[in-house]
Amino acid sequence: AQRWARAYLAAAKFDADELYAPFEYTVAAFRQRIQKIYDDQLVYMHRPHPYDQRLFRWSNGNDYPIGPFTDAVVKDRLLQLAPFNLTDGSWLQRAVSAGPIDEVSAHLFDIWADEAGNGNIEENHSNVYDNLLKSCGIYLPPVKAADFIDIDVLPSSWRTPVFELCVGLFPEEFFPELLGMTLLLEWEATPQMLPMVRLLEGRGINPLFYRL
Repeated sequence: AQRWARAYLAAAKFDADELYAPFEYTVAAFRQRIQKIYDDQLVYMHRPHPYDQRLFRWSNGNDYPIGPFTDAVVKDRLLQLAPFNLTDGSWLQRAVSAGPIDEVSAHLFDIWADEAGNGNIEENHSNVYDNLLKSCGIYLPPVKAADFIDIDVLPSSWRTPVFELCVGLFPEEFFPELLGMTLLLEWEATPQMLPMVRLLEGRGINPLFYRL
């Protein structure tokens, strides 16, 4: 797992997007960067989800007149995200160990506790996502069962959750990376998730997970 974590990070192309390119750190520069990232996401926050638009833009930049997508496609997308969302918060599950902690670690623990539902089964994000899948007629083996890896998803569905799990196993070695992953996953969540909320609501699917 440690070798995988290092390989993932070594392969990262940080300068592929100017929003995430390296910069000389100062508090002011950091705040300017994260504000720019957030503002960039706001452009898309009030637009319809790509699945609800007539023209669908692929990663090659071309628009294809194949939308809006059917409910079956939306539900399949939820299935493809199962490995990621059924391990929600996994990058932080070892962020804090027994003993005194500093303020930064305390903040990370607070985020992990929220992901885990703060001890409430109904608020555990992975449980909420499992309920979402079941409401769509998708029943999967328990995430910790051996046959979970045989679920019908694309190989790419495992990429991010495996990355999070590998890096999260070594919080001392990868502490800066865990901070960055937390910023990515938490800071951009609100503008990114609202179109998904509207997509699901418009199709009669409970969007609670994406509201959380």
